[in-house]
Amino acid sequence: RKQAAVAAGALEAAVDAFRWHANNSAVQAAACGALRILCIGTDEASGSRRQRAATAGAVEHVVAALLAHPADALLQEQGCGALCNLCRGVDAASFARRQCAASAGAASAITAAMRDHLPSAEVAANACAALRNLCLGKDAEGQARKQAGVDEGALEALMDAMAEHLHDALVQECAFGALGNLCSGTSPAALDNRLRAVRVGALRAVVEGMRVHAGSPTVHEDGRYALRQLVAGPPELRSEALAAGAEASLLE
Repeated sequence: RKQAAVAAGALEAAVDAFRWHANNSAVQAAACGALRILCIGTDEASGSRRQRAATAGAVEHVVAALLAHPADALLQEQGCGALCNLCRGVDAASFARRQCAASAGAASAITAAMRDHLPSAEVAANACAALRNLCLGKDAEGQARKQAGVDEGALEALMDAMAEHLHDALVQECAFGALGNLCSGTSPAALDNRLRAVRVGALRAVVEGMRVHAGSPTVHEDGRYALRQLVAGPPELRSEALAAGAEASLLE
């Protein structure tokens, strides 16, 4: 059904809605929702849909909608969900979409959504997932995207979301993934980001989230990923993780 909709021009219609109704947050939210649904998936066809959407200008329009309508919780939820899916993938095209989103101000938009709609688990989960996908990457552009997120206060926003939604497994899982990506890397800047994350309580937050959701394999997997990124570097980071209650086996 997604392919049939795309063949009929649904992606381009959604982008046209952004252009024609820039001041109507309800229309913008609906367009974001349509893109979120049409761009979901992990198969080859979904990758083609994401790229077709990007070619039509979807990435820039979604970010612009998020920035233009910060008070609309539904738009923020759907827009972050759309960005999450548009930035999905590991091929060259997906990294170009990430860079396009970053250039449009995605780090600022996503962080603001988390901060301004803290009580909403739906906004938190989608924003964390969008940040996770945006900040994937090991090259200089990837590090710049991570740094943009950190500079916008994403680490602190993640801590607030994890505390506010401690009992929501999806929020914890997506936040762990975002935290791990933000803190990954071998550069001095990456180490600074890890130290900043530890200072704002990331180690204890991850350990607590894993404890509360001990029965969830996906939360456990993403929590372990976050912990391993957080302790990469000076031995004292590992010591702090152990002091925060992390099991030694999770840090290997």
